[in-house]
Amino acid sequence: MRISVLVPYNPSSEHWDKMLARTQDEWNRQIARDAGDLDIEVVVGVQRTPGAMRVAECVNRAAAAAGGDVFALWGADHWPDVRRLRWTAEVMERTGTAWQPMFQHTAILTRARTEQILAGRAEATEERATWSDSVPMCIGIFAVRREAFEDVGGEDERFVGWGMEDAALREALDVLHGTPPEGPDYGAVLLSMWHPVQHHDDDNAKRNVEIYTDEYLAAGRDPVAMRAVLDKARDWRSRAG
Repeated sequence: MRISVLVPYNPSSEHWDKMLARTQDEWNRQIARDAGDLDIEVVVGVQRTPGAMRVAECVNRAAAAAGGDVFALWGADHWPDVRRLRWTAEVMERTGTAWQPMFQHTAILTRARTEQILAGRAEATEERATWSDSVPMCIGIFAVRREAFEDVGGEDERFVGWGMEDAALREALDVLHGTPPEGPDYGAVLLSMWHPVQHHDDDNAKRNVEIYTDEYLAAGRDPVAMRAVLDKARDWRSRAG
């Protein structure tokens, strides 16, 4: 199995540039140390459209350049975890699932620990004293087989800013390719670095929620209705160029 880690990126500030550079170095270090016989590449999808972050556009650009048969969606602010990728590969090979959640929780590192990490004086760890918050969910970080990702048309680029594009992709995969038979173990924690800009760009939040609820959730468990939603997304993308 070859896993392509897809990292969406909008070069918007020096802090984000530092996070991307630091995590790229850490990916390289962990791949050399922990990958074993698992083939892993990291592909950064850099945004072309100016303005607010467009995660879906960036993910799709990364996927188009990727060579793996499995995609792992990640973030530039998320600490690499090659051992979790190995766990994911084992589960996907054993169960044959088309997509697989990887984490059960997200822990936000403190500003102080993040600055130490970016300065090269520390690493991200599961030491709770270095967390500022913990969220009991991790929607956007999961793995998906290339053929399933391509079957649903990738991420829906009508979503602008952060938010709901990942939930929409999961909904489409769940309806058309089934629910993963196994979830991540309860203690699986994704470590996320602090950053000064709010994680979600709220300018388009209302529209994003409308697309998700009025189209993806409204399709229910009906594959035909979900295909119609995805066709609409593909048509928008082709017209947008």
